[in-house]
Amino acid sequence: MKPLEMYAEHFCKKIVTSNEYFNNGVHRNSDLLFPTIKTKAEEICSEVNDLHIFETYRSNVRQLQLYNNGSSKIKQFGMHFYGIAVDLVFRDIHGWTWDGDYKTVRRKYKERGLIVLGSWDMAHAQMVTVSQQSNLRNTVRKTVMDYQAQCGLRADGDAGIKTQQAFRKLFNEPAIAIDGIDIKNPNSNKAIC
Repeated sequence: MKPLEMYAEHFCKKIVTSNEYFNNGVHRNSDLLFPTIKTKAEEICSEVNDLHIFETYRSNVRQLQLYNNGSSKIKQFGMHFYGIAVDLVFRDIHGWTWDGDYKTVRRKYKERGLIVLGSWDMAHAQMVTVSQQSNLRNTVRKTVMDYQAQCGLRADGDAGIKTQQAFRKLFNEPAIAIDGIDIKNPNSNKAIC
């Protein structure tokens, strides 16, 4: 499986099905990160004093809020939304601080193969380049549509509440099936969703 396809699978199986998916707060749950970036972020935090995971997943509502207040250049569908971006921020006795040795943090990101953006976002790292982002969004949309069709939903690529419910059932509940046929309801033409 190619990296963009793996990120799309992660989005469908881990992000959309999570309780945080529709929550617009700041998320520090590293379990929402794609495993590779999670490991790298945790390693960096263990190597740099007072550095912590500040944000992992970010909803589109929160992304728009950050865009509107000038904190982000992306309106929606940023890389945090897909679980492939992280912000590591220093914390001192007064709380979170953007004063710190971000040159070291960025060097550690790069040493681990993570992508850093411009100087406007020193705390941020992600798994894909800016030029790959459009392809990632298209890959995720196609993957969502494929799973929606498999679940008998309208395949529109929008992972709303009905999609979340269907994906939770598809990915989290053990299904009883033989060759994809629901043996509890063998006359059904739908896959187990």
